[in-house]
Amino acid sequence: MTRMDETHVYRRDIHVEKRSSLSLLVGMIEPDSTVLDVGIGSGSLGAYLRDKKACQVDGITYNAEEAAVAGAAYREVKVADLDAVRVSDLFGSQRYRYIVCADVLEHLRDPALVLTSVRDMLEPGGKVLISVPNVAYLGLLGELLGGEFRYRHEGLLDQTHVRFFTRRSLLRFFADMGWRVKRVECVELDLADSEFAPALDAMPPAVRSQLLSNPDGLTYQFVAEVVPRSDEEQADGSEAEASLAQPLAHYALQMYYAGHDGFVEDRTIDARARIGTDRQEVVFPLPREAFAGLRLDPADRPGAMHLYDLELRDVAGSVLWKWDGSVESLQHACQQVVVSPAWLSASGGALLFVGSDPHINLPIPESLLAQASGGEMSVTLSWPMSADFRVLAGSSGNRASLGR
Repeated sequence: MTRMDETHVYRRDIHVEKRSSLSLLVGMIEPDSTVLDVGIGSGSLGAYLRDKKACQVDGITYNAEEAAVAGAAYREVKVADLDAVRVSDLFGSQRYRYIVCADVLEHLRDPALVLTSVRDMLEPGGKVLISVPNVAYLGLLGELLGGEFRYRHEGLLDQTHVRFFTRRSLLRFFADMGWRVKRVECVELDLADSEFAPALDAMPPAVRSQLLSNPDGLTYQFVAEVVPRSDEEQADGSEAEASLAQPLAHYALQMYYAGHDGFVEDRTIDARARIGTDRQEVVFPLPREAFAGLRLDPADRPGAMHLYDLELRDVAGSVLWKWDGSVESLQHACQQVVVSPAWLSASGGALLFVGSDPHINLPIPESLLAQASGGEMSVTLSWPMSADFRVLAGSSGNRASLGR
């Protein structure tokens, strides 16, 4: 790392069974490779590559204490200020199959200097592997909208971060520096597991929905694999690269749980689902406090979707209630939703949203809701399709629209 508190050692372990930036990075590296680790932290990357993949690993750090702690895992470690020196001046004629910058670029005043200087340090066919935080993370943006921008010792707003990246700005940075992006992976983090606590419930519903539907809203870090772009490629806009700039789109949905005063905005559970996925399960974790009803707001936009299944489970995962799949059982529970038999399969139903606040009061007996505290509500559905919305809207006059 660079430009950080010289007494602070960034300690991170690698668990390959868990998706993290480090587990993704080590998975991209072939055994018996030469590797340069730019920003060694506690040395976990070097130790893993040495012990598990028989790699020869050199390292760089700004922090002399990190070098002392992690040095044994590396063939050679240099202590240097990456804003003041060229990496290529530190290791002579040594060339590497992989050069790794794991959570480093955001600490540098001039990250372009690093990418420029490592270009000629790659073996033929070599790659640079990079991870950076995502400044467009839902928690960070949510706190910012609430007037909070608090730096911390570590995390997305680490007090030593001086450069910030979104997906698009990161890809633009690589393109401007003459690198071709071969792969971008996302490391997602649930808001409840992050360092942020935005007051989403206090936001207008439209603002909250916009935040939740941001395709990279739950992306905590980006991991990228880049290679030098040849002269012939400089003017060639690759379709594959262009597709990397378009993350998978999401839409927002919510589950309300009722108290003695009914359904109110501060008793909601937010979730996201993927646009373009025909069948997906969304699981809402339910509160441990008692509640008297559940209301599903299935989408944040007009359209029509397929509802396949609804299932209420207790804290042990046992099924307490399951929708019988009949249209009739939902018709009187809907507001601003037209329910009809499913048009794509024999199971479930088709939902057509005909208002600005479509929702379904789930017909679950109170005796079963009383057993569901701390459990979960599972919803299996598709996505709101605007084309089908137009088709179904034209024929909805013959169906009962509920709660217009």
